[in-house]
Amino acid sequence: ISDAVRQLASEGHAPDFIAITGDVAYSGKAAEYALARQWIEQRLLAALPGFDPANLLIVPGNHDVDRSTITDESQVIQEYLLSKGQDAIDKHIQGINNRLLVSRLDAYQDFVKYYRNYLPEEPWWAEIRTVRGIEIGFAGLCSAWLSGKKEEQGNLALGRYQINKVLQQLADVPIRIALLHHPYSYLREFDAEECEQRLQKDYMIILRGHLHKEKSRVILSPNSSSLELAAGSSYAGSDYPNAFQLIELDAAASNVYVHYRIWKDHRWIVDRN
Repeated sequence: ISDAVRQLASEGHAPDFIAITGDVAYSGKAAEYALARQWIEQRLLAALPGFDPANLLIVPGNHDVDRSTITDESQVIQEYLLSKGQDAIDKHIQGINNRLLVSRLDAYQDFVKYYRNYLPEEPWWAEIRTVRGIEIGFAGLCSAWLSGKKEEQGNLALGRYQINKVLQQLADVPIRIALLHHPYSYLREFDAEECEQRLQKDYMIILRGHLHKEKSRVILSPNSSSLELAAGSSYAGSDYPNAFQLIELDAAASNVYVHYRIWKDHRWIVDRN
């Protein structure tokens, strides 16, 4: 990717922000994040002289969870929360044991803190940035705080508390972009419908990952519209196509242009699929 990014920069398309929507590591170990840092600094950022590392926008995926830290107690609490719904999730996250479930992402949090001036103890965040005179609100949502099971589809949750807390910090920003890892189908039913409706209503662009397949979806309603972009893979294997997207936002015209790139025949080309 670094070669493709370097070429885009030479053509006048150097990114203002870089979004990584999860699975930085394979099993959430500190040694894996050390390798990730090496790649980011020696390859990716080296291709973009002057890029501020604080403009790396990162959210965790299921592979960023250190499953060896998940206790029997936390699994029991997790099942209880998923069976009881939003009110139980809210109460847990605001309670004295709120670290019990999110601690599985501690190594990931240590990795991300290296690039940010401030990061909350919780693995979700909100930031307001001004670029080229335009104010943009970014919401970093964590769909992996309940990750750990082998079969995760339908067994995860964002939670109303997380959605509300992040949006409260971005309420006055007209242009908002959300990042998360999992598609809505991986959330428990009570959570999936509510979160999908909230994100589509409150965010212009929604960036996600997990399925290793690029996918674009425009959601139109009488009162709002949003664009959902699923990222491709970026790894050393060949089971899934390696791909990435350059997103160009024309704030004045409320237009979004997406440039798709895919690795084929040992080079990066335009993905016309």
